[in-house]
Amino acid sequence: MERYDLSCGLKNKPRDNHANNPRYGTGCIGDTHQSAGVSRRNLQNAQRPYAYLGISFVLLDMHQPGVTVKPIRMISGASPFCETFFTDAVATRDDLIGELNRGWTVGKRLLQFERIASSTLQLKTSENPYAQIARQYFGEADGRILDNNVRERIARQTMLERTLALTVQRVTQESRSGSPPGPATSIFKLVGSTASRQGASLNDELRGTAGIGWGGDGFTNEEIESRRAWLDERAATIYGGTNEIQLNIIAKRVLGLPD
Repeated sequence: MERYDLSCGLKNKPRDNHANNPRYGTGCIGDTHQSAGVSRRNLQNAQRPYAYLGISFVLLDMHQPGVTVKPIRMISGASPFCETFFTDAVATRDDLIGELNRGWTVGKRLLQFERIASSTLQLKTSENPYAQIARQYFGEADGRILDNNVRERIARQTMLERTLALTVQRVTQESRSGSPPGPATSIFKLVGSTASRQGASLNDELRGTAGIGWGGDGFTNEEIESRRAWLDERAATIYGGTNEIQLNIIAKRVLGLPD
């Protein structure tokens, strides 16, 4: 499933709703059968203080006339994003999730679970991968990486990833017991994307000049992939809600701070 933005309006028909939007960006859909989205049909509520009123949560069949998906090739060479065009794409009445004009409630809960899924980091039980790279490119003595600054950076990054992984693990176990996602989920996207971006940068920097290769016989496959991963992770703090948006969510919805 993917989400589409609020500018994708619904035209009320006798039986169905027709979605029209010149373009929206989303994670690459690929073989996705349905697209989940929030759309506004009640335009009067758009000007009210609570603009989320009038938003409905619907599903769209992606294998129907009127849906066109065009992958976007990124600087890293991958295509994780798409442009998706709707031209009278049909969402039936049965495709409505929850109540009409109350879709933001569904969307918020979906985003809570998405933050858990998108921020999951596996607890490392084998040798630290950053330490492995550092030993290869900086050397070691008496089992210690030679550069003190490198050791400190690896320790800080490892602690960040481990504390996030343990927090996600705790919240996941709570959700399995039937508890709804709590306020802790609000930090997952912010901390997870930041950790991923910093980790990709550290992987690249530990390799020195070998970490800037794009191709050619002078670089190993691991070095080339490290550089492309570094480019790819530039988007981690943007997609799925930028870091600025995540900070706003925490400030307003969790801490209750004024606008």
